[in-house]
Amino acid sequence: MAKFSPTQSIRQDVLILALEFLFYGFYCVVMIQSTYLLVNGGLRNRGRKIFLVATIVMFSAATTQQGLQLAYVLKTLPYDANPALTPPDGLTDTRNHLQTAFNSLSRLAFLFSDAIVCWRAWVLWSYNRKVVAFLGTLFFLTLACEAIDLGLGIARQYGGKVVNDQGFASNVRAGLVLPLVVPTLVINASATSLIAWMAWCASSKGYSDSCYGRVYAAGDSGENPHSVRGVRDFLLYRLGDLPARCSRDVRREGGIQCHGRRYLTSILHIPDCHHRPRLSPTHSLRTTLHLHGCVYYRRVRARVRA
Repeated sequence: MAKFSPTQSIRQDVLILALEFLFYGFYCVVMIQSTYLLVNGGLRNRGRKIFLVATIVMFSAATTQQGLQLAYVLKTLPYDANPALTPPDGLTDTRNHLQTAFNSLSRLAFLFSDAIVCWRAWVLWSYNRKVVAFLGTLFFLTLACEAIDLGLGIARQYGGKVVNDQGFASNVRAGLVLPLVVPTLVINASATSLIAWMAWCASSKGYSDSCYGRVYAAGDSGENPHSVRGVRDFLLYRLGDLPARCSRDVRREGGIQCHGRRYLTSILHIPDCHHRPRLSPTHSLRTTLHLHGCVYYRRVRARVRA
């Protein structure tokens, strides 16, 4: 492999840092906003607490990862800029340690992301054992592949005198790059597609806003799904103690009792909803976006008691 010239090495390091800090800045904005919304809405159920912990852990991993990348570049930049300089004996070990920690933290963030999107799909499709088993298998395959890839990467780094040493572990890892990333790609695509399909099925029923009634998005009852708080609840994917809360809240709303097992969302049925016009495309899109994080399949049944 041809070596980079000093100018090319510096440009590469600067470009990598610039792009990473750009995405890190965007990540900081999203993290601050999501944390504020979670805390401001109250941590009254387990789902919101788990999301808050996951947000903090992922942000901490991203911050540490960014610091490691900066330290790695600062350690190697003088020797990349001036090949005449002789690196100290401990530089290779330092670079290996930094690179290993960097790779481990990046995989931690990926696994948290996969776990969250899988959790959303599990909630929506909890009634379908095949889907749950499929997603669970993919998630454990992702864990195994990430562990294998990380182990091969460590063997590659510590197997020679330099980070880019070409050896058996390096060749094996190069041949397994695609198979090892397939589970991660498939689990993200599958879970997202399942969530989108459920949302599309919910919006394509053609019921009016009166038919939908109020959507109980993980414990925040009485909110219009198209209000500001409704959109906020959709963004946060509130998961929690809906079966108990839903029954209590809907009784207070006027004697409507929810039915259905293990549903995290209850659509209250209004008797005259079948005589309402179909949703407009814009209205349907808004409903689709909200129900992206809600459970709705085969119309959740409700009964109005006299």
